[in-house]
Amino acid sequence: MGEACEIGLDTYEVLLSLEQAPQHRLTMGALADTVMLSPSGVTRLVDRLQRDGYLERVCNPADKRSFYAVLTPSGLAARKKAWPTVQECIGEAFASKLSEQEAEMLTKLLLRFVKSGVGAKVYL
Repeated sequence: MGEACEIGLDTYEVLLSLEQAPQHRLTMGALADTVMLSPSGVTRLVDRLQRDGYLERVCNPADKRSFYAVLTPSGLAARKKAWPTVQECIGEAFASKLSEQEAEMLTKLLLRFVKSGVGAKVYL
């Protein structure tokens, strides 16, 4: 992604994951699993996102050794601002490769998946 949204895909993925999570928070371990980064990789990214004001780190009261990454209003705004650029990239990299008939078929299949509850919440 480029300058239009000012955040990278890794940042977008973290912010979207937190937006979808209950109370906009995930433990560091759950966040690493969700975005498929190593624990050290997610720690470095969270450090940067915390410095940028996109999320906060909050002590987990159930386990004082772990922390939650919590989405901030600035993080939510950045994720929403980035969506048009992400959408354009998806269109260029993926959707443009499909015929109109294939795109319609894929849309129907994906909607069936989401409506079944397996696809749960997807906020774009």
